[in-house]
Amino acid sequence: IKPNQSHSGRIFVNHYYQLDQPGDYEVKIDRNVYVEDAPIPSGRAVPVEMMGDVDIQVVQGSEQELESAFQPVLRDLTSTNFQRRWQDVQAVTDLAQPFFEQTILDLSKNPGDVWAAIEGLYKLNTKRSRDRLAELAEHGESDMIREQAMEALAASGDTDYLPLFFRRAQTLKGYEQVVAIESVGLLGGDKAVPFLLNFLRSPDPQVRGAAVRG
Repeated sequence: IKPNQSHSGRIFVNHYYQLDQPGDYEVKIDRNVYVEDAPIPSGRAVPVEMMGDVDIQVVQGSEQELESAFQPVLRDLTSTNFQRRWQDVQAVTDLAQPFFEQTILDLSKNPGDVWAAIEGLYKLNTKRSRDRLAELAEHGESDMIREQAMEALAASGDTDYLPLFFRRAQTLKGYEQVVAIESVGLLGGDKAVPFLLNFLRSPDPQVRGAAVRG
């Protein structure tokens, strides 16, 4: 903020507080705002801590009202302001409402947003979101992305994706294989036991451990 100017912004309080039921809440806001300490070009921007208690009333509304309220958030996903945009990415992927589905699918194609998008895809748990998790599990740009996508897909509980995990467990190496084996057990239940028994003879102790946990 420059001298004699004001500042306004959104704070995604639900990321820090669980405000998922109608009622009255008192939350504490603590945020740094950068303020220029002199009205000249060489003025330094110094962080000023802004603190205060805020009363919030949560009321029951319709999906249409919620979608309308979030339109400014969706518009700001194109903002060049990193802090504001990242806060909005968190809001969209943390809440993962049905009307966010296409937005979250689009975020999952952006390398800078894919980590948050995977959480949103898991929370959506729709056919399209699970299919996208399956794509990331096989073709994600890094092993960590593929591992996180596999874990999210397995947690969805959809056994239609078991063949993917069978295939990945047999062809992968390292920690990716460990995640795939554990996912087979999570999704397959008793039916996965004969498959998992094969990995108990692996020379790799991590693989054997994954088979036991599966």
